[in-house]
Amino acid sequence: MNYTYKAIISGPQYSNMKESRNNRKRLETPEIEHNFPEEMIVNINDIKSFRTGTIDSGKYFSKQNVISISESEFNSLFESKIFYQANEQYNITLKPYIGCALIRNFKGFDILTFVGKVSEYTDRVVLLPIHVLKHENIYNEYLCTLGVIPKRNIKCYTSKEEMNAALDAAADKSKKRWDVEMKKLEETNKMAPVFSLKTPKFRVVEISKKTDYLKNIKVGDIIYGEIPVIKATDTRKFGTLHGIGTLTNWVTLYVNDEKVNTISPKVFPNLFLTNIIVEEVK
Repeated sequence: MNYTYKAIISGPQYSNMKESRNNRKRLETPEIEHNFPEEMIVNINDIKSFRTGTIDSGKYFSKQNVISISESEFNSLFESKIFYQANEQYNITLKPYIGCALIRNFKGFDILTFVGKVSEYTDRVVLLPIHVLKHENIYNEYLCTLGVIPKRNIKCYTSKEEMNAALDAAADKSKKRWDVEMKKLEETNKMAPVFSLKTPKFRVVEISKKTDYLKNIKVGDIIYGEIPVIKATDTRKFGTLHGIGTLTNWVTLYVNDEKVNTISPKVFPNLFLTNIIVEEVK
């Protein structure tokens, strides 16, 4: 059986909405839409050994409230109900990480819950739900995923072996696709033309205002500019058009077919608007 879940965190059809900090309507409790059978869902009312505490959650949060339950009760209630996501995402260290479970909370919502152990609770199992499980002052949330819970169907597996086999197959398929793309890229690169964008050639008719960009320019000289588009080295060809700002392409100036300067394209037009009067050479 292929199990999947996805999150529904907002929508006009829901009445239990509240304003979030960025003024977007969100569900008070993210709903998990899934195709897991009832026998794989743990009911919150069946868990008797709840205990609250904190763990060191590492990089983003120094401490986080968590729920833990006894190891014996976990083994009893969660047997055959643990599953594994195809894209496991958990920033809080769980050693060992056991897997995921769906727990039906006090409001009747199925809450995606990450399960594992941490050093602070050697004889207990830690539950990291994405939202509130119980209303009796237990307001822990899995902060690393809340708000970015996948809204697409996520594949789930009932064993690590099944998950690893599926991931290996996906990785092999991806590698084959990548190899084909790289081969096509190499072939395309070999066929790429090397060219530049060049202005027409202009003859200097008069020098209106001297400029350091054209220190030795004189009447009668032939001037033009060039911006490379695709360049080539001994090993590859590459594009040289970079866009705007500090990455704007520079213009190479030629006078009488000799390179004399390389200047910004913002400066280049001013040579003709401010410094020199020219006529196009036919």
